[in-house]
Amino acid sequence: MIQINSRETDYDCRWFKVIKKNVTLNSKTGDYYSVSLYDYITCFVLTEDRKVILVKQYRHAIEDFSIEFPSGLLDTSETPEECAIKEVWEETGLKVQKIYSLGSYYSDVGRLSNRIHYFFAKTDSSLNAKSQEEEITLEILTPEELNEKIGRGEFLFSMQIALITLLNNKMKEWMSL
Repeated sequence: MIQINSRETDYDCRWFKVIKKNVTLNSKTGDYYSVSLYDYITCFVLTEDRKVILVKQYRHAIEDFSIEFPSGLLDTSETPEECAIKEVWEETGLKVQKIYSLGSYYSDVGRLSNRIHYFFAKTDSSLNAKSQEEEITLEILTPEELNEKIGRGEFLFSMQIALITLLNNKMKEWMSL
């Protein structure tokens, strides 16, 4: 039997909350902690000229640059799809022509309560790509060049690998789009 005896915010800041739960599990009672974050979105962007757009930016948590798909935090006033379209525009300067949901999944069920919403977007030409954010640079690759980058271990973010896996499951269906 699992019983949550109490739930309280132990720490609260603009980016996250630490939640303390007192839980009884199989007659043992103890405190357990989790982190409450905003949901994320991440989007595989394929341009009309069949290029993949990646963003490169400095990440303070790892104290290094990371190469990623356009991504962002979902705020409470927008849908995941609206957020994905906004993030693609802000980070790449490209307008989304079509967008497809690949599903929503928890990011880390042992510690985090947020979900990641995955998308595939078709946009206008890569020639129009220019980040609206000065701290982001773009990498514009062919799908083959992306596969080589993955093979070399240049993707550090598991959320990005999950997106590729989800996309591979749909690829045959979408190659005709």
